[in-house]
Amino acid sequence: MFLFMALGYTGGLLSLVMQHHNVLESHHFWTGSLVLILLALNGLISATKFGGNQAALRTAHAYLGSPQCWW
Repeated sequence: MFLFMALGYTGGLLSLVMQHHNVLESHHFWTGSLVLILLALNGLISATKFGGNQAALRTAHAYLGSPQCWW
């Protein structure tokens, strides 16, 4: 999912740049950035094996991952 979103994000940014729009004023830029940060954070939590199987990180991973099912 991260790769798919990152590719779409990159294409959207390139489109903004080619149309000479200010990237930092784009709502799509900020939304896309937030999505990629949250996906990366969720992947990091999983890659560290939930910080040694900590309940709080397992819960955070579940809450961060739940909205992804709706995409």
